[in-house]
Amino acid sequence: MKGFTLIESIVYIALLGFLMSGVLLSVFSISQNSSLFTAKTTSSDEGAFVIGKLNWAFSDLDSITTPTSGYGQSLTIVRNDGTQVDVRLSGGVLQMKVGSGSYIALTTSNVQVTSLGFQNITSTPYGIEASTTISGTIFTTRRYLRN
Repeated sequence: MKGFTLIESIVYIALLGFLMSGVLLSVFSISQNSSLFTAKTTSSDEGAFVIGKLNWAFSDLDSITTPTSGYGQSLTIVRNDGTQVDVRLSGGVLQMKVGSGSYIALTTSNVQVTSLGFQNITSTPYGIEASTTISGTIFTTRRYLRN
């Protein structure tokens, strides 16, 4: 007799089914982890960009207009060249205005900004600390005024 018996065929099909289910679970797990990694990378990239823009604004800091002291949720500073820079959180998007221009978005719709805060450091050395939460990750920077 040549060929497979019915029992052998059923056993081979069952083994093939177990192997395929293991492969599908692995592919699904890799796909899900890839999406999570992409979201974390996007959040990290946008946070680094925001901190970079804030550091640029703080790099030539002359005076802090808002908050006058303590903590505030918006920022108005004047750079040494006389340019005013405003930063705010509006509708879940961080925005910056330089000079008399209009506000431009610093973050995209790929992330959710849930908080923005500025601490005016009024003790020596004087300075400003900025903190924001982007997609659950906290980003912070601090700069001091030059005398």
